[in-house]
Amino acid sequence: MSDGLMTGSGAAVEASLGMLLAMSQIIGNLPGGFAIAANFRTASIPRVQRLIMLSFYPFLPPLGAALGYLALRGSGDITVGIALAVLAGLLLTATVEEIVPEADESGAPRRISSPAFAGGFALLLLMSAYL
Repeated sequence: MSDGLMTGSGAAVEASLGMLLAMSQIIGNLPGGFAIAANFRTASIPRVQRLIMLSFYPFLPPLGAALGYLALRGSGDITVGIALAVLAGLLLTATVEEIVPEADESGAPRRISSPAFAGGFALLLLMSAYL
């Protein structure tokens, strides 16, 4: 939902910024969707309930994007800037709280994760230059 709010807020600033954020979220959320499905499977959630919960997952970011866009459409630059800063801070805090403990574990898969992390930033930079 927070990813959608960020995308909708970016779209309220400029359509190309919203498109950039949306494309980066699609790429970034693919592994997360697989991880959520795997967590549901290992949590012994019944199959029907798991499928119902997973069917709602794709609709949350677009709902957040619509809410963010409608809430900030026509707002002043300061209001939009504050909203984007708050959302970016929340997302950054959540990311750091999840990544730092995992990266500090012994035997963490650094050979793949570090280049993948850097590659994600490079891909976002290329997408922003293209759009």
